[in-house]
Amino acid sequence: MSLPLKYDGDLREFSTAERNRLSYLLRVAYSDHLNAGSSAQGSIYVANSGNTSIGSLVDHRSTAQINTRARNFSGGADYPSYPSLGTSSIATYNYRQNRNTVTAPSNSVLDDDNYVYVFNTSHIRVAGQTEVINSIVDHAITQLRTGDEVGSYRISTSAPSSGGAGTWTDKGTWFQNTTYSAGTTTYKLWLKRSLSSVPGTAAQPLRKRSDNNLQQSSIATSGDLIQNVLLPVMINRGLSGTTNLQYNVGSGTVNRGQFKDTKQTGSTTSQGLGGSAPVFGGQSSNNYWRTRVPSGSASDDGVTNLFLV
Repeated sequence: MSLPLKYDGDLREFSTAERNRLSYLLRVAYSDHLNAGSSAQGSIYVANSGNTSIGSLVDHRSTAQINTRARNFSGGADYPSYPSLGTSSIATYNYRQNRNTVTAPSNSVLDDDNYVYVFNTSHIRVAGQTEVINSIVDHAITQLRTGDEVGSYRISTSAPSSGGAGTWTDKGTWFQNTTYSAGTTTYKLWLKRSLSSVPGTAAQPLRKRSDNNLQQSSIATSGDLIQNVLLPVMINRGLSGTTNLQYNVGSGTVNRGQFKDTKQTGSTTSQGLGGSAPVFGGQSSNNYWRTRVPSGSASDDGVTNLFLV
């Protein structure tokens, strides 16, 4: 593994704990990037058009119905049959992801801003994209997907608690499930921004100066190493080819939350001649009517999940 070199009185490779701190700060930088909204590569959001469609779900609601029949004075049965419940489509939620890639770091950027490592036990080299991926980026993506989840999304009605204690940002309504009389449930899109306790150990990696000597560099999320090298490599790694930062509604590998449409299938009925029919109001004095109104708890009408693919 091509871990960064550091200087602490001697030249040494980063320890696992020091790699873990750098990986974490990379995930925080990715979450900062995603927090900008739909313009950010990798971001997911609700919209009718733009970027890549990753699925949809329709909010349906059962509706009350009435059948009427005019009196025929025949002496026979005048009441109509009871109607069935109706269904109304309230809203369609279309989900998108910005899967555009970014400009990869050029050789000159790698030369100026990237860390150095030990090559073949006896040489010091500037890390290339392959070394960066193998040592830092793939670890960050694995943690994002199945570890602390910093830099990833979840669907929930309230702030999630998965991946360890940390900060989640509410990115708005993902789906709203309405019913006739059994209430409304609002599912939110959440982005994990950070952990309550920063993991690992801080260390400054070495990079090459223009005079070919070595100097320490910053691991701050706003620093050159993360912003100019690690973050663009991570974005491109996750959004092209390997797909491990791509999301999908309905199928995938890593489940990031369920959301569902429900509607009431139970009902109450009533009948009468003229007067006021429940829900529907006044009826002609010569009209017999029968109504069916949604009631009781709501059952699943469409259930799906958000996945990292």
